[in-house]
Amino acid sequence: MLVLAVHTVEEVSARIPFCMMVLNDVLSRQGQDSVPAGLKSRFLIPTSGKVSVSLWDASDLATLQAWLDETLSEYCVTECFEAVEEFSQGLAVELARMRVSENVSEKTGAAAASVGEKASVALSATAAKAKEAGHKVGQRFEELDQKLKLKEKTSQTYTKARETTLVVGSTTKVALGKVGQAATVAKDRAMQNKVVAGSVSRLGSGLSFLNRALTQIGDTVIKSVQEMDKDEPGSAAGAEAEGSGKGE
Repeated sequence: MLVLAVHTVEEVSARIPFCMMVLNDVLSRQGQDSVPAGLKSRFLIPTSGKVSVSLWDASDLATLQAWLDETLSEYCVTECFEAVEEFSQGLAVELARMRVSENVSEKTGAAAASVGEKASVALSATAAKAKEAGHKVGQRFEELDQKLKLKEKTSQTYTKARETTLVVGSTTKVALGKVGQAATVAKDRAMQNKVVAGSVSRLGSGLSFLNRALTQIGDTVIKSVQEMDKDEPGSAAGAEAEGSGKGE
């Protein structure tokens, strides 16, 4: 029903009555949640006199009267009257717009909530099924493993491969050590052979003789060059010898 609430103050103390300021603040700051269910504020019409009015959609007149008395009794006296909406002028279109908008909003909210709830249920069911499927797969694998010993065989294969690698590495190291030892022994034996040792000794002696011969040849060449320089007339040594002869 459409209800007209009349708010009366004892005396005018401001351009807008304080009771209407309080009512506007409650509805604006706290929103419709501050109003009991079934009550919808449509218009607030304050005046500069003693009487102001507000218009409401209400499920029943008594509920609105009780809430307005509780909220505004300290500031004004409120009386509620049922309005005859069919004979009102200029309100029908705006009231219809407000009511339709609220109905659509409520239905949309309810539909969204329903969709969200259904989606949540579907996701929960999917997650449960996925978990159950994963559990079954795990159980199936365990059954196969018990029959085929897959884990045990894999572990054994890895262990054998590791042991084989270690054995191969150790064998290779030993083989290389033996080759080195054999080469050293062969060298020692070759040097111990009299023929080989004698050949090495003679080769060393020959190289020493060749070195001495080359040194002697070099010394001889140097001396020959120096003597030629002394005998040459234009040389410094020849001029020195000629000067000594004239002095005598």
